[in-house]
Amino acid sequence: MNEWYGQVHELILKESVTRENIAGAVAGCQTIRPREGMFDFLRSCQEHVPAIPVIIMSAGLGDVIEEFLRQTLPFERAPTTHVVSNRMVFNEEGRLVDFSEPLLHMFNKTAAFLPEACRELAKGKRQCLLMGDGVGDCTMANGLEVEPFKIGFLNEKIEERMPEFQQKFDVVVTGDAPVPELAFRAIGGRV
Repeated sequence: MNEWYGQVHELILKESVTRENIAGAVAGCQTIRPREGMFDFLRSCQEHVPAIPVIIMSAGLGDVIEEFLRQTLPFERAPTTHVVSNRMVFNEEGRLVDFSEPLLHMFNKTAAFLPEACRELAKGKRQCLLMGDGVGDCTMANGLEVEPFKIGFLNEKIEERMPEFQQKFDVVVTGDAPVPELAFRAIGGRV
């Protein structure tokens, strides 16, 4: 995985990417969208008293995810919502010059990648709701002293991948179905 990501990063570095390019690409993209109910779920977590921490962990690029949230969230992202992901490193002119290390990929997602601010948010929590769309996501809470309840979003190759998802996740949501109501019940309902 590291070699593959390294090759992809090298190709991206050759493209003279800037922060403005990323903002424009996100604004012009018609295919990226949140799962139905995800923004309601995020709002419910942020408005809960006390706020429920949300950690968005991705093997993608955190800069792109944060730009997407900035452009599309119909409310402000609270300090209790963090994006933990690979980062682009920009120079003073806003041009991409490198990528963060260590590399987060689909097979090494654990709490080892959490910055101290995220660890503080998780401190004292006994349970977590873990949602992911790949079996590698099942380890995201590893390293935290929490009991995860795992919801898997199985979007493609459903018949082929269902047995593995059922083994790894507590609940499997198929296709592009919305965030299940049980996720809202787990955090105390909709706000």
